[in-house]
Amino acid sequence: MSRPPPLQPRPPSTSLRWCRTLALVAGTLTLIGVAKAEQGKDDTPDKVDTENLFGFTEGTDTGKKGEQEVVVDAIGRFSKRRGGPGVSGYGAAEPIVSYQVDPTDNFSIEPGLQFDARRSRNIAGVPDKAFATVNGGSLELKYQFLKRTDDHAFGLAVQAEPLYSRVTPIEGRGADVFSMDTRLMADARLIPDRLWVGANLIYDPSVARLKGSGEVD
Repeated sequence: MSRPPPLQPRPPSTSLRWCRTLALVAGTLTLIGVAKAEQGKDDTPDKVDTENLFGFTEGTDTGKKGEQEVVVDAIGRFSKRRGGPGVSGYGAAEPIVSYQVDPTDNFSIEPGLQFDARRSRNIAGVPDKAFATVNGGSLELKYQFLKRTDDHAFGLAVQAEPLYSRVTPIEGRGADVFSMDTRLMADARLIPDRLWVGANLIYDPSVARLKGSGEVD
């Protein structure tokens, strides 16, 4: 009895070879596309520091890790309604000297010392006085949780600043004033190297106890 010839392995069909080749090419192109997308991302921070760019509206930026700087700000108040006939005048200045340190690229700490100098005479609701004094202190804590880059035009940050003052800001009366300036800050680059916008959402509760009378405001 003769044996049947051994079976020979069948070569893969042309269609199967084409499918494997196309799958390999598609996988290679996908990997190349992902690599190029990763290379295309630019996380370089925006070159413009917006922290003090908008005046009273604060920008979202903090300093680079390890940076330190001394910051001087001032608030001025001038001209109030006259309290009666005769010469009148009102002027008040509140310089603030602070020291900013940045432990990380996104977080800054800024303790500050506040001063007060004023002169008022014949102003409705404001006692006549002239003096200059150390007014109190503050501690600003700021965290930037979304940083602007070349690819991302928006920045977001939060800030909390507890503050103690010894003088009421308008009347200049002796008091213990406690406040907490909290802000949600946003800014955006509209035109690169030309135009930025910023906005602050502010909540600033405060309480004051007048010295002498103990009246609470």
